[in-house]
Amino acid sequence: MLTFTNLTRAPEIGANSYLLEADGTAALLDAGMHPRLDGWEATPLLDRIPKKLGTILVSHAHHDHIGSLPLVTSAHSKARVWMTSATSALAEPLLHNSVNVMTRERREKGNMDYPLYTHRGVDDCVVNWEHMPLQKPLRPDGSDLEFILHDAGHVLGSVLTEIRYQGKRALYTGDINLQRQTLMLPSQPPPGPIDTVIMETTRGSQAARPEQDRTFFEAELLSAIRATFERGGAVLMPVFAMGKTQEMLA
Repeated sequence: MLTFTNLTRAPEIGANSYLLEADGTAALLDAGMHPRLDGWEATPLLDRIPKKLGTILVSHAHHDHIGSLPLVTSAHSKARVWMTSATSALAEPLLHNSVNVMTRERREKGNMDYPLYTHRGVDDCVVNWEHMPLQKPLRPDGSDLEFILHDAGHVLGSVLTEIRYQGKRALYTGDINLQRQTLMLPSQPPPGPIDTVIMETTRGSQAARPEQDRTFFEAELLSAIRATFERGGAVLMPVFAMGKTQEMLA
């Protein structure tokens, strides 16, 4: 029997981490940290992860999917961590930056829980990382579980994780994008049928308006920028450092 456990502390985006258990083995999908919570409240339910954890699969390098990875690998040093080579290249410096941010918050805000891990902890975590190509099945030793990665179209290196078990198929989307971006092609999900989809969503059941596509929002943004310049103003656009910034510049 295959079981699924949601390790996030709240039913919302942030601290993404999901546990799969089957045939005496355990695998973890992501190990994120909540971007709006502080200290240990920002982490997944780490005490729910069994000692038998042997496999960790990372969907992409955003903080809400990798921020707690050094904590998990510190407690489960024998677990093998799989991700694309692009995610690996991005995740390492981003985790080191997280240490810098937590250290600064300890000093400026007096949060004595921080840093939750150190630069040495990140270095030790990276030792366990292995690169996994798209479309190549991975089967952990002694398990009927099989994992296959597919392009998620979200940011560089992002993947969907197809899970196969005893003739059934599930799909963990991580963050998925189905529209062409300037720098990223749309996601390429596996062909159906899929029995179960594991997905977080910022929109939920609210359907997007057909007329409000990417072209619409680009025109809205350019109009706002032009109007600001025409009245002598300056434009400041706060965007995420990895993914959104590069898309804006492109």
